[in-house]
Amino acid sequence: MNDAKYIGLDVHQATISVAVRDSDGKLVMEAILETKAETILQFIHGLRGSLHVTFEEGTCAAWLYALLKPHVTQVLVCDAVTAEVDLSSDFRLSESRNLLISPFESTSRSEQVSGTSDASKTRSRLIGS
Repeated sequence: MNDAKYIGLDVHQATISVAVRDSDGKLVMEAILETKAETILQFIHGLRGSLHVTFEEGTCAAWLYALLKPHVTQVLVCDAVTAEVDLSSDFRLSESRNLLISPFESTSRSEQVSGTSDASKTRSRLIGS
């Protein structure tokens, strides 16, 4: 059994909308968190398995990346405009972000997002590659 969790975050100044999928692609949880380190880490520590997190590049991206990196398996910062996600709701946006890094999404979509110049530059800045 694969215990991986794929976590999409839609980050705002005061709150973060979260969607969590399991390795089969089933939506297992949605939540709204305060954009505070303690709250975010408490949520992450409550999840089991290998944790893969993605969120959009923005003003909190570097801070959130540094906060999450020691606690999860993978962090991916993406350019949602290039990913052409549906922005009709926070949960739909956070769900679409977790699809970017999950194995049940097509590889071409993941390559399209992670391969874009803006996303690659951001990811390189954040991880120092």
